[in-house]
Amino acid sequence: MRLLLEALAELLFPARCLGCGAQLGSSRPPLLCQKCRTGVSIISRPFCSCCGTPGAAHRCRNCQQHPFAFDQARSLLVYQEPVKSLIHQLKFDGKLAGLSTFAALAKEADAAALFHEPDLILPVPLHLRRLRWRGFNQSLLLAKACFPAWKKKGGGQMASDALKLRL
Repeated sequence: MRLLLEALAELLFPARCLGCGAQLGSSRPPLLCQKCRTGVSIISRPFCSCCGTPGAAHRCRNCQQHPFAFDQARSLLVYQEPVKSLIHQLKFDGKLAGLSTFAALAKEADAAALFHEPDLILPVPLHLRRLRWRGFNQSLLLAKACFPAWKKKGGGQMASDALKLRL
């Protein structure tokens, strides 16, 4: 019955590419057409052991010259089109459909293999005014969508309030 309802929904409301709006053959994430999929660059090794910049075998020149106050930062995708548009749609237009696409890309890229098990997953907090205006913290939603398995393990706890400003 569920398959029949899904097929009917796809017939009545065909899925559209979140990058360009082209009609897709399926509503299964990632919701990107083939042309937009080719624009998605998943960061893989080699990358800087500190900041994660692609292409550096160990520590990049920037990290050597200007050490950061953190041990390690990573990104899964290069910030370019269509990823940039998907993030903007989420942040500024409240289009949450991109979350399933980011989750599918994270799973496809085997994101867990790129990262060591973290002690803490710390989404960037929003200022209280911005949070009220937007209604959600996009960093928290992305972290929950892309790393659901780590929430269930002993490590990698989601800490959405760890940096909350106390007045």
